[in-house]
Amino acid sequence: MAEKTKSSMSGDLFDLLKQDHQRIMNLFTEIIEKEEQSKDDLFSQIQQGLDLHMKGEESYLYPVLEGKEDANEMTLEAFEEHHVSKTVLDELSSMSSSDEHWMPKVKVLKELISHHVEEEENELFPLAQDILPEEQVMKIGKSIKGVMKSS
Repeated sequence: MAEKTKSSMSGDLFDLLKQDHQRIMNLFTEIIEKEEQSKDDLFSQIQQGLDLHMKGEESYLYPVLEGKEDANEMTLEAFEEHHVSKTVLDELSSMSSSDEHWMPKVKVLKELISHHVEEEENELFPLAQDILPEEQVMKIGKSIKGVMKSS
C-alpha cells in the first residue's frame, strides 16, 4: 500500500475545515432566501456551526500557528475576525428574527464570514500546510473533528 504524501494527509484537516465552511455558507444562503418561519431554526444551525468551528480553530490550529513567525500576524487577524463574528452572533441571538435590523445584520455576518473563509482557504491553510509538521497537522485534525462532532 502506497504511503500518503504530506499534502494528501494534511489535506484531511484542511478539507474538513473547507467542507464546514461550505456547509455554513450554504446555511447563510438558505436563511437569506427562506420564508420567515424557518429563519430561527436556520440561525440556530449557523450559530451552533460557527461556535464549534471557531472553538476548534481557536483551541487547536491558531495557537500553533500564532507561534510561527510566518503565520503570526495572519493568525492574530483570524482571531480578531472570530471575535467580531461572535459579537454579531451574540447581537443576533438577542434579537427577534422579525426585527427589521435582523436580516441586514445576518447579511453583514455572512460577509464577515465569507471574507474570513476566503483568507483562511487561500492564505492561512496553505501556509499552515507548508510550515506545520504532518504529525502535528494530523493531531490538530483529530482534535478539531472531536470538537465539531460534539454537537
